[in-house]
Amino acid sequence: MGCLDDDYVSYNFLANTDDQSCVLTWQDAYLTLLESCENTISISLPSGWSFFGYFLNEPLPINEATFCITQEIIIIKNYNGSVYLPEYNFNGIGSLEPGLGYQIKLSTPIAGFHFCN
Repeated sequence: MGCLDDDYVSYNFLANTDDQSCVLTWQDAYLTLLESCENTISISLPSGWSFFGYFLNEPLPINEATFCITQEIIIIKNYNGSVYLPEYNFNGIGSLEPGLGYQIKLSTPIAGFHFCN
């Protein structure tokens, strides 16, 4: 039993009987995600040292929040001096916390970064 149409998020490749669970298409899911990202703030970060503020309402693990720019991150520091060093797979910060600022050092500039990525 399951969704037999691969155009839907609930598609089940193991199913052989349609159970009417096909509800949300991949296209609709993508458009919903884009709408939720439209209101996020986008920032540009230079190479070298800079600062950014974490403005989302919920904490987010730093490795998830910065996944799309991990290759460019040299180090991120919080107000306690704890660090995130992706090159060494070391996360002394844990999660980004709403309302706090972070110092970041990048190997290359990043244009249009936002946490919705």
